Amino acid sequence: MKKTITALCISLAISTASFASTFTATSDVTQALENGNVEVAAQHFSTLPKAQQTNLEGAILQARIWLGERKAEQAYDSLEELLEKHPDHDELHYRFGLASVAMAQQASIFSKLGYAKEGRKAWERVVKRNPQHIEALEALIGFYRIAPGIAGGDVDEALVLAKKLKSIDAEKGFFHLATVYQKMENTELTEQTLAEGIEQFPQSHQLYFFRGLTQVEAQDWGLARTYFSAAVKHGQKDTEKQQALYQLGKVAAESGEHLTMGIESLLQLTEIDAPMYKQWVPFRLAQLYVMDGQISKANALLKQVDTSNDERLKDEVKALKKEIKKVAS
Repeated sequence: MKKTITALCISLAISTASFASTFTATSDVTQALENGNVEVAAQHFSTLPKAQQTNLEGAILQARIWLGERKAEQAYDSLEELLEKHPDHDELHYRFGLASVAMAQQASIFSKLGYAKEGRKAWERVVKRNPQHIEALEALIGFYRIAPGIAGGDVDEALVLAKKLKSIDAEKGFFHLATVYQKMENTELTEQTLAEGIEQFPQSHQLYFFRGLTQVEAQDWGLARTYFSAAVKHGQKDTEKQQALYQLGKVAAESGEHLTMGIESLLQLTEIDAPMYKQWVPFRLAQLYVMDGQISKANALLKQVDTSNDERLKDEVKALKKEIKKVAS
């Protein structure tokens, strides 16, 4: 009997350790995705046992990785297939909505509308079934705010949902209300909402960051720097800090002021290899070095910039190279 109990205990210990290891690995994938580091997420995912990769949770993680890698079609097809097996799974519908909108962004003009409507309907379904699904609410507010009317965009509906979100999650609600008021071109309510939000949530990266963007639009560079600096300070995730650091560099480049602060902010991004700004960071740094008279550093950085997938960046690099030639002549 003792041998049997001992064997069971050993078996249970092994099983528990295996479960804990798998759970940790899955958590690592999720954490990397939340931090915006898709490459690390993919690496962690590859270490999961095959069974863990192919179960429902693993399949959703794989779809999220594909979306992060801009493989929208693979994510879309995978999630569509999963929904056939799990038609009442809210998380699947939410992720399918994201994949549909990603497909709309890269589809031909004849297919864009269909994909966009699919995304909207997926999120509407989730919110109808679960009115407190915050991520779906946020996605739907963004869709209604940005999308054209022909695809189902409706800024008034966005306002209704933003107010509803504020009753569920006040911090996120303040943010989305401000974005809707900005879309309505109501500057007074936008600023009032952000001020009230920051007063209630003085450590909110999201609110500081968006208020910084509103100051960029107003070309109030001093206030923009203040709010982006606060966003860096209060950012909890890597992506949050990276976004604010990049904006500090961009503000320096666009204003021609506080160049050292801008350079230091962008250098931090080069040290941590921020994936979301892989090409833009060296370009912005080059801009600042040109302004600071460090032409050799600027030229070296421009050689690192890959513009093959970004027409706007290609134009910006071309213009900066012309400026360097003028300075050198």
